[in-house]
Amino acid sequence: MSHKELAEFIIEQTSDALIYADNHGNIQRWNDAASQLFGFSKDEALGQSLDIIIPERARKAHWHGFNIAIQNGNLRLSGKPTLTKALHKDIDKRLYVEMSFSLIKDNDGHVQGSVAIARDIQDIKKPDILSGFFVFDALDITPVVPAFSVAVFSYSYLEHPALYVPMIGN
Repeated sequence: MSHKELAEFIIEQTSDALIYADNHGNIQRWNDAASQLFGFSKDEALGQSLDIIIPERARKAHWHGFNIAIQNGNLRLSGKPTLTKALHKDIDKRLYVEMSFSLIKDNDGHVQGSVAIARDIQDIKKPDILSGFFVFDALDITPVVPAFSVAVFSYSYLEHPALYVPMIGN
């Protein structure tokens, strides 16, 4: 077995969702676990914007941070897990995931895109685990974009107040 074949097997057979997006945020790699987690088949996801899994209220802040990370070539919490809400193909399904992000660079250090590893935390969500990134109300827990943005993309709504989106409820 070649190294390339082995890499393919690892990507496809890992139990965590793996999503690779190019510098424009278009999905270029989507493994079987991503299909299971988010509900979109590989054919449905490939070539699509990451918006298919990003809640609408989080998109403005996400894309601002994504573009800064791509331009600057670094993420504040590269490889460290972050908790957030995501979209599922079945719009009635609530999806809470733990994601870790890394930038992918070529041999010259130029950013080629980003990879996210995700896993479902729906069954294990607990206030003590999630309190750093979530606001609790009687109906739902949803991510606070400023906390996510600071953690992942190294900016805050204090620096970019137009991006502040307190996401209470659905």
